[in-house]
Amino acid sequence: MVNGLIVGYVSELGIRNSGTDFDFWLKRLVTSSVNNSLDYLIISGGISNNYHITLSFIEELGRQLKGVGTKLRFIVGNTDFYYPLDEYVVDKVRKFKSILNLYRNNPYYLPRSPIISRRVRIVGSESWYDYSLYRGKPRDLKDITKKRYFIFSNKDNKYITDPMDYTLGFENLFDIKYSKECIDMLRQKLESDIQKHGVCDRSVVITYFKGSKTLLGNSPISKYMGAFEGSLDIGRVIKSYRVDTCIVGKKSSRVSATVDGVLYFNPALRIDSDNAVEVVIYE
Repeated sequence: MVNGLIVGYVSELGIRNSGTDFDFWLKRLVTSSVNNSLDYLIISGGISNNYHITLSFIEELGRQLKGVGTKLRFIVGNTDFYYPLDEYVVDKVRKFKSILNLYRNNPYYLPRSPIISRRVRIVGSESWYDYSLYRGKPRDLKDITKKRYFIFSNKDNKYITDPMDYTLGFENLFDIKYSKECIDMLRQKLESDIQKHGVCDRSVVITYFKGSKTLLGNSPISKYMGAFEGSLDIGRVIKSYRVDTCIVGKKSSRVSATVDGVLYFNPALRIDSDNAVEVVIYE
């Protein structure tokens, strides 16, 4: 018998529909939770590309996991804010915030319901990107965002207006403003938890986006598109608050590394893997 907290991590499910794909991942994650005797299953973003599907999947998965003795927690990534074309609105900021409130009010939402035990503290962050991970020439960033707009069909690309240097996103500065808000919330959460519970043996932060350029791939695509994969401020905050592990969900490059004393790893699914989750035992 294992003496400790057994946590399974997974990300980037990328559920495409509410039918076969939906049922496949339900069965696979419940089976993995049972086989690994998980106390908690945590999904670190990228659940689907339709917020209706993400919410429905979370509700059904939470119900089924409860039946096998595993608790569910999740955070979301940018794809979890996408919505059907028939819901198109002019005020995209208000739409974004309305979807965010649905997640914040969900009882399985990790930023709302952190995991705190004697040995480990696991908190979630509403992370976002602010283009600080971009590794090309600063003057090229405007061109990269325009190319991304035309190449990809993701809904957040449509928010990009007329970027100049780092002035990007809908309302020009939305991404930077929202990223800062997310970082400030994480900092406040870590501070309040330390004041309330003291310093913990293990401190883990779950984000979707990355906090270090070390976590980006070396391909030309990653060099440029890495601008959309996170924020350097994520790394700065978790380093300053003695966080020892950061679980990141974005799978564009599945890199694990120790940076400034913090272990980063990505539990994004590999379709050919025998096990759907990365298992960590906190003894």
